[in-house]
Amino acid sequence: MKGKLSIISRISLACFAAYFSVVVCLGLVAGYFLGRYVSRKIFYGKFKSLTFELKGIKIHLHHWVFGVVWLVCLRFFAQGFFENLFIVSIGGGVVFEDIWHDKKWFKVFGRVRR
Repeated sequence: MKGKLSIISRISLACFAAYFSVVVCLGLVAGYFLGRYVSRKIFYGKFKSLTFELKGIKIHLHHWVFGVVWLVCLRFFAQGFFENLFIVSIGGGVVFEDIWHDKKWFKVFGRVRR
């Protein structure tokens, strides 16, 4: 009897891990392509870039910043963090896409040149 419970618990753990992996993978892929679409069609097509000046400092908002804000908001305002696993993974995919494709992803703050 003890061996059967052990096998059942191992099978259930493996099923949970497979489900978790598939959901996270699909969310990351969907977020990557969503970020790619948004960066190509919307930001580069209609806007020059999301920058503004504040007291001599230029602030450039990359779309990975929006992904991080999305993840933080989900963490604090969603009912259950792991219940929304697919949505959280989409935010991670958006962040990954911008960091992967933008060579200046780390340049958020800069000086205003006049």
